[in-house]
Amino acid sequence: MIVACRPKRGWLATCSPGQITEAGLDHEKGKGIGTVSGAQGTIRQTLVVFAKNKKRVSAFYRETLGLQAVEEDPSHDLLQGPGVELVIHSIPKQYAEEIKITRPPQVREESSFKPAFLVPDLEAVRRAAEATGGFLRPQESAWTFRGATVLDGWDPEGNVVQFRQLDAG
Repeated sequence: MIVACRPKRGWLATCSPGQITEAGLDHEKGKGIGTVSGAQGTIRQTLVVFAKNKKRVSAFYRETLGLQAVEEDPSHDLLQGPGVELVIHSIPKQYAEEIKITRPPQVREESSFKPAFLVPDLEAVRRAAEATGGFLRPQESAWTFRGATVLDGWDPEGNVVQFRQLDAG
C-alpha cells in the first residue's frame, strides 16, 4: 500500500493525523500493516523513493533487492518482490533542477528515516550496489541485531539504506 497523501503544495506530501491516505486507511490508527488482500489483489508494504535520476535509482533497488519492474512510466517505476514494493518516483523537473547530486553522492545520514531490507546475501548486495552507483559499508562495519548481520549503505543519490542478512542457525 502507498501511504502517501495528496500533496497540498510542492512535490512532497505528508499525512495529518486522521487524514485518509490514497490506500483509504487512517494512518493514525495503524491500519494496513502487513499485506492485505482486497479488490486489487494482494497489497504489499510500499516505500516511495523520490529520485532526481529515476532510472539510476530504480536500477539500484532492482539489483540490490532482486525486485522486478512491473510498471515503468516516465513519472515512476513500480518494483515488486515478495511482500514489498517500491515506487521510484521522479522528482518534477522544476524541483529537480535545484537538487545537486554529486558523484560519489553526499550521504544523507542526517535523515530521520532509513529503510531496512532483509536480503539473502550481503556480498551480492555489495556487488549490485557498486554496479549501480550505490555503496555498502565494509564488512568490518557490520553489527549483529536480532539474529541478523547488518550493514548500512546508500543508493546513487545518497539515501541511506540498511541491509540485513539472517545469521545461520
